[in-house]
Amino acid sequence: MCDDKTGQNQGLPVFTAGAQHTIQAIIGNSSDLLAGALFQNLPPIEVQCNAYVWNTFLSPSFALQEMSALDAPNAQFTYKQPGLVAKSYGVVGFRFDVDQVFKGLTAAMKALNLTPQQLGAPDVDSWMKGVNAHACVKVLVRANEFPDFPNGPFPSDMNVPTADRHIAQRNLAGFDMTLKGAKKLQWQNFMMSQAFEGANTLAIDAPVLPNDGVRYYLAVPTQMFERHIGKAGPHRGFEVVTDTASKPFPDAVILRRTTPEARLSIADHAKERFFGMALGVEWDPTVLARARTLGDISVAHHGRDGKVVGGFTLRPQVR
Repeated sequence: MCDDKTGQNQGLPVFTAGAQHTIQAIIGNSSDLLAGALFQNLPPIEVQCNAYVWNTFLSPSFALQEMSALDAPNAQFTYKQPGLVAKSYGVVGFRFDVDQVFKGLTAAMKALNLTPQQLGAPDVDSWMKGVNAHACVKVLVRANEFPDFPNGPFPSDMNVPTADRHIAQRNLAGFDMTLKGAKKLQWQNFMMSQAFEGANTLAIDAPVLPNDGVRYYLAVPTQMFERHIGKAGPHRGFEVVTDTASKPFPDAVILRRTTPEARLSIADHAKERFFGMALGVEWDPTVLARARTLGDISVAHHGRDGKVVGGFTLRPQVR
């Protein structure tokens, strides 16, 4: 969950400059044995939390400071839980300083020498300050269990939370779908990455939103489209359009989804592992006003075997 300094849960807020938040995660011991150092001189349960540029699978990251330290300025990046009794749970916490995270993620992206061609924007700062540039967080728990006990590794952040119980992910952003006024088109920047060798695909899923009132778009920097997407085909259910009301970044090819089953093929791009993209959602307020619930909007990242290996979810919020 995301809390303010008074501990009040804010749901999925838009994180503003200068704000301070906390990331709290529940960890558990599902075995019949004691875990951690308490009483038996065993290694503590170690937990880390990384912030990432909003992404489909993996992106440049920045480690958050843990909250167990009494001296906040000297806090470390690994939370140490002394122990958990059998079949019990504990709460770990990390500081999410918006300015610090923004600077850390910007530095991580610059260290990769991402080019304007990969970002569709003049530089990293422009992309990060672009439309709805948010973060996501992953919580990693050191195994400390057989057969690696007592020095099990942290899981790779390449792992998928649904397949590895030592990792969890939360995307931190609200998506404001205001129902008043004229037709809206809103963009959400994200980072595309190479998950595995070979072609990857993206799919947009919004099972609750009415198809007659919402359109979905993907924006790709022009050179990235030409190198990795234009020749990758077939692109089932996507068409290139030029009539959108706006673009998320200046240099972009815009694709509109034409069927709910649409799949966008992306060729192997290991040599340019990361590049910027954006999801666009256009809606008719009069249609959405009649909807009982909006539901989530998800972008699923499929690997070479067709299985979902990552992605992100937008949770529409209405004013």
